[in-house]
Amino acid sequence: MLDSLIGLYQSRLRLKKWYHKIFFHLLDVAVVNVWLLYKKTNAQNGDRDSSGKKLMRLHEFKLHDASSLCCSGLNIRSENKRGRPAETNRTPKRRRICPRVADDTRTDGVCHWPKWCTSRGRCKRQGCKGTSRVICSKCKVHLCFTHNQDCFELYHGI
Repeated sequence: MLDSLIGLYQSRLRLKKWYHKIFFHLLDVAVVNVWLLYKKTNAQNGDRDSSGKKLMRLHEFKLHDASSLCCSGLNIRSENKRGRPAETNRTPKRRRICPRVADDTRTDGVCHWPKWCTSRGRCKRQGCKGTSRVICSKCKVHLCFTHNQDCFELYHGI
């Protein structure tokens, strides 16, 4: 069963080193085993997990894990950038749409610190219409952080 599940969504990379192939095969084995445990622990609810959502299929589970891993180390960049300094008199860029932060990254409770910035931005917590100068140092989103309203804590589920 494990071999057939690995074969469904196998990471097919053309690699020259034999040990790279073994590493990615072991990674596939680990992910499929974790998915089987996830499915087994939530099997008592039928087709739904403990929060009432439908159980993730294997490819959704792999995509969710990959996006969480890609976003997990975003704030661990050095402040001193290498290379030539950027030009100061550039034309301003168009407003970008900020990608949504993965739920695992948002609620992991690691390195989420409020940081003051000069620009004001819309609070990203669902249901809040306020503006704030406080951003999360890891998620890079504006959140209300005052004595009246603490969207920072509610957004991160602390």
